Amino acid sequence: DKVDGEKFVVYQLAYAAFLNRIHASEVTYDPKKGIKLAKNLWWNFVESPHLLVAGGTGGGKTTFIRAVLIALLKIGVVDACDPKRADFVTMSDIEAFKGRVVFEIADIVSHFEKAVVIMMARYDFMRSEMKRLGHKDMKKFHEYGLEPYFFVCDEYNALMAMLSYKDRERVDNAIGQFLL
Repeated sequence: DKVDGEKFVVYQLAYAAFLNRIHASEVTYDPKKGIKLAKNLWWNFVESPHLLVAGGTGGGKTTFIRAVLIALLKIGVVDACDPKRADFVTMSDIEAFKGRVVFEIADIVSHFEKAVVIMMARYDFMRSEMKRLGHKDMKKFHEYGLEPYFFVCDEYNALMAMLSYKDRERVDNAIGQFLL
């Protein structure tokens, strides 16, 4: 089910709706629709750039996120954090993820901050291109020749519980900048 909120969209996937599930290999990208998440469900990350995956233990979140990561890797750059050192360990051996999957708390905090730097640099580039091309309004990233950049944090609550006060402030600051 899809519910449009004032500032967000909620997709509710019922556990019993297994008939709409797709195999991980079917999680694909369509430039007009986005990432295919189920038979009739697409995540358009250009229009809705934030995604929160939640569910009960054993509900398939990790399998889902891995499939989404592989689809994202085919179209852009992905940085990922795994504070519990469980779900993305083997992915760090994939060449495309070399140096892009981190497990140590200090590295995770730095990755959050690095993602903000990347985001700001992209906006700076897009603003300069907007001016150079004479656009009145800023276009989407892909209209300026940029590939998508994705930042994924697995086990966010576990991460926040592991952080010192100072590191939590740094991560909160980075998240605040992402969401603005």
